[in-house]
Amino acid sequence: MNAPQADIVQDKLHTSKYLNKAVGKVHRAEHRDLMKNDDETLEGNKYLFLKNPINMSEAEKESLKTLRIN
Repeated sequence: MNAPQADIVQDKLHTSKYLNKAVGKVHRAEHRDLMKNDDETLEGNKYLFLKNPINMSEAEKESLKTLRIN
């Protein structure tokens, strides 16, 4: 199909999917590297990076803040 006048549109659902996939890939790689040195900093925090900050509890926000500093 040829539609030269059409714009390329990215919907929020697919954009979120690709971003979440990229975040997961980086998280796995970082966790793997840290575990080589017996560093469990990222243990149990997989979904913390994917969660919308608006929906985070105060404890989750503090945990994410601590991870960002380290």
